Amino acid sequence: MACDRFGYTRAELVRKSIKDLAGSIQRDLIADMGQQIQHSETVQFELEIQAGNGKRIPYEFHARRIIYKTRPAVLSVARDLSVRKKMEETLIKTERLSAVGEMASGVAHNFNNLLQVIMGAGEAALTKLSTGEIMKCREALESLIDASQRGADIVRRIKDFTLAKTNDTDKGKVFDLGELIIDAVQLTKPLWANPAAAHKYRLNYIRPLWGFVRGNPSELYEVLVNLIKNALEAMPAGGVVTIATENRDGRLYLSVTDTGDGVAKENLRRIFQPFFTTKGKRSSGLGLSSSYGIIKRHRGELTVLNRRNRGAVFTIMLPLAALTDQDKTSKTADNGDFPDAKIKFLMIDDEINILKMMKMFFEDTDVVISTAPTPEKGLLAIRNDRFDVILCDLGMDNMNGLEVGARAMEYARRSGHPKTPFLLYTGLDQKLEPAELEKCGVDSMVKKPVSCAELLRIVQKLIRKQ
Repeated sequence: MACDRFGYTRAELVRKSIKDLAGSIQRDLIADMGQQIQHSETVQFELEIQAGNGKRIPYEFHARRIIYKTRPAVLSVARDLSVRKKMEETLIKTERLSAVGEMASGVAHNFNNLLQVIMGAGEAALTKLSTGEIMKCREALESLIDASQRGADIVRRIKDFTLAKTNDTDKGKVFDLGELIIDAVQLTKPLWANPAAAHKYRLNYIRPLWGFVRGNPSELYEVLVNLIKNALEAMPAGGVVTIATENRDGRLYLSVTDTGDGVAKENLRRIFQPFFTTKGKRSSGLGLSSSYGIIKRHRGELTVLNRRNRGAVFTIMLPLAALTDQDKTSKTADNGDFPDAKIKFLMIDDEINILKMMKMFFEDTDVVISTAPTPEKGLLAIRNDRFDVILCDLGMDNMNGLEVGARAMEYARRSGHPKTPFLLYTGLDQKLEPAELEKCGVDSMVKKPVSCAELLRIVQKLIRKQ
């Protein structure tokens, strides 16, 4: 049965250890579990086992040390989690959308305020420009840009939460968890800072000077939002949520404390189990179990305790990570020197106002920008001229950005010219596989909205790499 399930012959399977089946990525976890077993502990953990066809299958293991025929051995029971994981993934997506729905009125309120700032600042800028008050015009435009950026941040936070993706945490990036907490606090603000709500909440955040961890930011972001939301739900009459972080012994400890009634004693052992909930039909019971699994994948711990006076405290422990030279480089601005020659940049987009705005900005930089309002005109420009960088919108009528990229690459191949770096930009959440992007000649993705200054840095960085 095991041979059929994993796709190996009996001879192949008996020669493989659990480390071979799990792969090098999970060996540290196996080593940790092995040490606990050696100390006569019963352990429970999840591993992805690689089948003979390359497919990775999730398994839950229960293991303990035993004596078998007078010799020490390990008794282990494994359970295939494939069906459960698919069901959990569907329900978790539903819960994410439900959480966003709860925050919808607050988000709409924030957006209306931002739109009011944008409209008012734009009208004020036009008025002051007509009267020659340039400094006041500049001040109004700066307010407009700030409001636009804040709107983009709100959209980004919602997308990061609803579209959290699972990836290899060991290959994840190093980032400051404090910045992620600020994002989670801002996303949930409609839940705890709603002036129209009958019950009042207060949220306190105490952060250390720094706290870098390695992993998947969108997954940890989901955990933080879930813990804040649970803390608020534990205080139906209002109360205080306190988020605190501390660096100690090479680990980062993050606690979320509420002033509710705490967790019933009989529920403390079950609270992280899948489908366990005290909220009835309002919850699938997967929020905390999903959070627990995410933290475990990041080699951390998620625990809960009742406070002596009142309320509960959920604590996340994660290993601290050091910034590598590559991480430091990615956080610094690209201020290298450029040759005297101008950068020839082609931008293809069917939104005329975007092209006008970009032309106005780039005309005072080291970039010579050409624009094309249709895919056909963009391809004509590519055939008639040579560019250093091409940026193309993904969603256009008649022909999408991937098709433009593929045709541009094919034209370069036929004409014997080097392929021009091709950037694809979009505001859609469409997931594009790396193989598909490479096939269509796309070198990198740019997410809308992107500021002109940021786009200039992206173009300059790409040229520097060439």
